[in-house]
Amino acid sequence: MLHNEIAGQINGDDNVAYISLPGLVKPTNEDRLEYWTQDHGMSACIADGHWGDEAAQHAVSFWKDAGIPDSKEMAIQKTSELERELYTSFGKPVMDQEIDLTPETAFVGINISEDRLDIASYGDCRLLVVNGAAIKYSLEQKSTWLGAFSHLGLRSRMAVKDGLVYERLPLDKEDYVIMFTDGLDECIYERPTISHEEIAESFRLVQPKKILEDLVSLAFSYGAEDNISALIYKPTFGSN
Repeated sequence: MLHNEIAGQINGDDNVAYISLPGLVKPTNEDRLEYWTQDHGMSACIADGHWGDEAAQHAVSFWKDAGIPDSKEMAIQKTSELERELYTSFGKPVMDQEIDLTPETAFVGINISEDRLDIASYGDCRLLVVNGAAIKYSLEQKSTWLGAFSHLGLRSRMAVKDGLVYERLPLDKEDYVIMFTDGLDECIYERPTISHEEIAESFRLVQPKKILEDLVSLAFSYGAEDNISALIYKPTFGSN
């Protein structure tokens, strides 16, 4: 895909840019992305679907309705509720973990309010806070998926209380937040391809849309073997 074609698929404005697309190999996009503004700031959720897109769609809709939690206790409670909903929709009391491959998802949700970033994540979605092309924060990824198997404890899926990552971070006015699925940095399928340091270097540019255009174009130059969803946000406020 040419640079200008990618640019044409990027949504946003001066402070935010986001995109979700299938890449060059997979026929369908199992990722989902939601971004919404509020009086106090913004929220967003990216979900990476597994064995279909239904769980990812359910996850982003759930977090848009519920709101991103503002404490670890609430994040565990709400993620457990999401897990139960996925189990009710797709699972059954007795499942064969080799055959019953029902939709699952990883997700990362954020809320930015004033100079504060709240993060709730389960699975292997990525998030970086970048300042001056240096990584200030990197979200911990865990090798697990949310769905019927995690509800039943099958296939080594982690329990919500163990797999859920919740963070509250201060933001400075020169910080950028980027969240993305593994199709961006592992654009050669399941193989680390673009380092997070290389991603951070892209932030020597200042416009979120241009940064995102260059990063997605780079992933496409490597073959874009997985779905790619990404969002970059530049706060309009901050502590300094």
